[in-house]
Amino acid sequence: MDTRLACDDVMQRVTEYLDEALPPGAKEPFEQHLAECANCTRYLQEIRQTIHRLGALPREPMPASMKDRLLQALHSRQSA
Repeated sequence: MDTRLACDDVMQRVTEYLDEALPPGAKEPFEQHLAECANCTRYLQEIRQTIHRLGALPREPMPASMKDRLLQALHSRQSA
């Protein structure tokens, strides 16, 4: 059975890989593809860098009015 992945497959599963949530048996083909594909390796590095930079941003509380609007929108979608 051919377990090689296409670049599109890798790009769609990057977050699962970073979260260590790939299904059993999927990590090895994923990492094999990365070992052979400079573009996907670069993409993975960019995603890691983006996550790191976003995590370093200061956290500011959500304004109460925005929180209220968000909750109202969520509640109206649930009851629709």
